[in-house]
Amino acid sequence: MDIEHYTVELSGIIEASLLAEGNTLAEKLGFGSIFTVKLSATGNEPATHYGFHTWVRPSFMDTLNISRTDNDPDKIKRRSSEKIISTAKEKQALGGAIFFNGGFEAMLRQNGLKRIVGKLV
Repeated sequence: MDIEHYTVELSGIIEASLLAEGNTLAEKLGFGSIFTVKLSATGNEPATHYGFHTWVRPSFMDTLNISRTDNDPDKIKRRSSEKIISTAKEKQALGGAIFFNGGFEAMLRQNGLKRIVGKLV
């Protein structure tokens, strides 16, 4: 793997009701089940959203039609190639996802969400 080519920071969130479909799309894109961070407005259960953070190649941003410089969630295009979408629910998941070209914590702040941290047993 040419790690030096993964130069774009990418974060994302999805509503909990679309978690399975979001992870299915992520798997089709080669990530596996990437939406793994539980989120809510209070930082307490139940999770209302799930999130991820990763580094990608610049070309991957083109796959999602996401601007590499625009961090305004209202302006970021949230559509991908029709080739990866096989169900209406997957299309809804992709349309409902918020992608953010930047850090995870900044994305959480902009969307009023906090991590849900589990208790150690």
